[in-house]
Amino acid sequence: MTSLPAPLLGSQSSPSSPQWRIPGKSILIHHDEVLGLIGLSREEDKAYSFDQIQPSFGKLEPEAERISNTESQTWSPYEKALMRLTRNLSFYNRLKHTLAQPGRDHLESEFTLFLASVDAALAEAEKKNQSQEFSTEVIDTAALRMRGILQWATLTSIYTVPSGKGEDTWRKLPDSVIDAIDEGGLHPATLAYARIGDAYRADDTSAFNSAVDSYQKWLAENRPIFQKKGLCGSDLQPHRPILPLHGRST
Repeated sequence: MTSLPAPLLGSQSSPSSPQWRIPGKSILIHHDEVLGLIGLSREEDKAYSFDQIQPSFGKLEPEAERISNTESQTWSPYEKALMRLTRNLSFYNRLKHTLAQPGRDHLESEFTLFLASVDAALAEAEKKNQSQEFSTEVIDTAALRMRGILQWATLTSIYTVPSGKGEDTWRKLPDSVIDAIDEGGLHPATLAYARIGDAYRADDTSAFNSAVDSYQKWLAENRPIFQKKGLCGSDLQPHRPILPLHGRST
């Protein structure tokens, strides 16, 4: 049995949501039967956009589930092509959520609201423990924001915060936001990456480069070994493309 590629979480977000789109047609489909399943006709370059394929996710996912429950050695050319497409869509989905939380417009403000909601929920939980009146709405709001952060953690593979316990213990950006609950505030690297993402979506070159500079300065002062080894930060130069679509330049 072959495991199913990562689900297309967040793929149903509205056109106005802040998820990044790779411009043009970037997803290749060569098999006519797969094209028929998703209601597309063959194009000369055999390339299609994410938005062209998205309406057919409801058809793709059951087929991928069915195929994943069989041995890959028995897959037909159609089944191989469909599984390849599903994997590519999953990779695309992870890419567009690298520095973009599904359904949220601004990372820095969302992180601040998340921490405030958790603090408020903890206070209400303490009231509940003491048999006092408490607000379930406040607790539910925090739980909803927590679920959003946890879901996002499955979609991004960007590591932002070194733990100081070795090269293999960096924390993902969403995980570092959750860590901030116990640490009393956002880590400088977490805040820098939030600002990098927000500036990128706003097409704000000055803010983008400022956030990159801030992160590099923090690394130089606190984790110089990582810069020397090129483990992190060395490619975060102003005016250079650090993100998938295009760089920020003046």
